[in-house]
Amino acid sequence: MKRSLPILFIFLAVIIFPFVLPQSYQSYGLMVLTFVGIYVIILMGLDLILGYCGQIAMGHNGFFALGAYSTAILSQRTNLPHILIIVLGILSTCSVAYVIGVPTLRLRGFYLALATLAFGSVVYSLLVGYSELTGGYTGIRNILPFTIGGYSFDTDVKNFYLIWLVAILALLLTLNIANSRIGRTLKAVQENEVTAGTLMINVNRTKIRVFVLSSAYASLAGSLYAHYVGFICPSDFTLVITVQLFLMLFIGGKGTIWGCLIGALFFKTLSEFTASAEQFELALQGILFMLVLILMPDGLMGRARHIAEMRHAKAK
Repeated sequence: MKRSLPILFIFLAVIIFPFVLPQSYQSYGLMVLTFVGIYVIILMGLDLILGYCGQIAMGHNGFFALGAYSTAILSQRTNLPHILIIVLGILSTCSVAYVIGVPTLRLRGFYLALATLAFGSVVYSLLVGYSELTGGYTGIRNILPFTIGGYSFDTDVKNFYLIWLVAILALLLTLNIANSRIGRTLKAVQENEVTAGTLMINVNRTKIRVFVLSSAYASLAGSLYAHYVGFICPSDFTLVITVQLFLMLFIGGKGTIWGCLIGALFFKTLSEFTASAEQFELALQGILFMLVLILMPDGLMGRARHIAEMRHAKAK
């Protein structure tokens, strides 16, 4: 019951939020929180591979792009139901992740980060190069809103509810994974791969599975992003996105799941304040990243947990 209360609180907050916003700020506020929901979905997959399994995978901008572009292309060139298109996008992204993961996840640390980073760069180059299919630098326009059973999510409020419903369901799934035998297996691999192997854990298979699962989250987020924004181009999926995702995860606290919500909300809110200093935005984000790593390596959730443990110890 205690574990369910935060999820219930988030669910109620999502329902109430559009009604408490002033009318003059409603469109803007819903836009910001909708993007937060999209980030949360990607971050939960990233937290599983990095925070729980300890693998520094930096190619999620590529998986995010694959989900968005597969949705955009199929929705414009076929008459398939949008929900089926999203499923096909996830399956194709997972297939790519498996092919990429088998060789790269044998690497560790810095070498794994470089290999997955290269994958994201390759995807970006393909998006630019295959302009007949992807539109090149100009991207794909006029992507239809998500529609299911004849009901179209064609307003800010509808998209807000849709994306946060998916985010909450993804949160429930991720928490169940983290608190199950699978989560304990991932933690064992993170702590020591050799020891995990002696405990009859297939380390390589575990890493590949969580890598593929993580790519599915990113693909799903990409599909929702494409339907919501209605226009995508390669510049939406550069290395900057990966850096921002890592920053959000470390701000919230990797390996906590709940930190994904805090990090995404904190980062998006901060980026709205720094939007006027666009030419310095990347520099500010880099400085913030360094400060977080130095001052709060466990993130906001880690710091809160540490304070709660200290108070509990004093109470005893």
